[in-house]
Amino acid sequence: MKGIIAALILIPSLAIADTFEYGWMPVIGAYKSSLDTDTAVITAANALSGLLIINSGRNSRVWIQGQYHSLDFDGNETEIGQEVTGLEIATIYQSQYRLSRNFKPWLGIGASFSALEFKNRFLTDSQGFLAQTFDDQTKSGLAIDFNFTANTDWFDKHDSGFAIRLSVPVNDVLAKVEAGFYITF
Repeated sequence: MKGIIAALILIPSLAIADTFEYGWMPVIGAYKSSLDTDTAVITAANALSGLLIINSGRNSRVWIQGQYHSLDFDGNETEIGQEVTGLEIATIYQSQYRLSRNFKPWLGIGASFSALEFKNRFLTDSQGFLAQTFDDQTKSGLAIDFNFTANTDWFDKHDSGFAIRLSVPVNDVLAKVEAGFYITF
């Protein structure tokens, strides 16, 4: 089913694509493991984020972003500590809006799929000692993604800009808000 959805999104765009761009986008984000309701929100940086942009016209494109996550949630008496690692790929359809001569942001909506491992899950007592452990879990996540991108003209031969992405999980795995600077080649 997931493959069919990806094909329905990608094949029409590939058929009318003008150009392909690939790049790199380090991000800083706020992450919440929604596997358990008792987990803190953490801020983390992620330098392993690849980007593929498929231009399908003057004002539309498909933004594909792949990431490797390695997050450590601290535990305490009420919040479950755990290590979260895994891969994620997001496919977002974007449209450009010309708000002024120099400001033409891209707004997008799409979906992301992740395969994550939740390891070393625990609670501590009031003195910081281990109070309870939980089984490791492997989960596949699906999220609805919203994206805002603004281009910059800092480089002559490369496209660059700022991007913000909000992921709302459908099946309670990992929620996030990320911001980053991208450069494509």
